[in-house]
Amino acid sequence: MGISTASLSVRSIQYYVNVGRWLSDLDFFKIEAAFLVCLLNDYFARVSDDRPHFEQLKKLEKKLFKLQNDIRQADLKLRNQIYSIEQIAGGLVPDGEEELAERQLSLESLIPKLTTEYRGSKRELFTIIENMIRVCNFFAG
Repeated sequence: MGISTASLSVRSIQYYVNVGRWLSDLDFFKIEAAFLVCLLNDYFARVSDDRPHFEQLKKLEKKLFKLQNDIRQADLKLRNQIYSIEQIAGGLVPDGEEELAERQLSLESLIPKLTTEYRGSKRELFTIIENMIRVCNFFAG
């Protein structure tokens, strides 16, 4: 990301920086969420006869797939915001400050919500796996 900021307002520059940071966060979430799904699937094979953990993992799997979809949609919205800011900076579209502000407000509520959901799902998966390990160790030892 690199634009000429001379034709942008301070507010638009701030939007640009925030969106860039959020895109970076979402890129990390995408990579880690894919890993979490692999981890989840690995534990599915181990709990096929453990009904309570199996049901918890099945529910979490649906939650993670929805979260991955929400992350992809947010990524698209962020990229559209960057594109709009770049168009304004390049003088290719007339001033769209009001429209940028409206979308930015929406993004400012969406990103923290996704972050909270992501962290909660990750914590939930780790808790389930930790409980499964405890149960396995209890019966093994």
